[in-house]
Amino acid sequence: MASNGRPTKYLPATVDRILTAVRSGTPRIHAGRFAGIADRTMSLWLATKPEFKDAVERAESEFIAETVRSEEHTSEL
Repeated sequence: MASNGRPTKYLPATVDRILTAVRSGTPRIHAGRFAGIADRTMSLWLATKPEFKDAVERAESEFIAETVRSEEHTSEL
């Protein structure tokens, strides 16, 4: 539970939903909204959960790499 007594939304399914959105090119804050996470909470998780921040950064890198590969393939046609 969170310190205020509410159950945490920081669950594997929530994180997976955020990461899937980010890998698809959705900006961080919008990915959080997509998963039902408030902007403030998303910012807090990024600031206080290094494993979450690292996973989000990896997902962003994966999106960029896929975009570059796609553009390279398109330019070869």
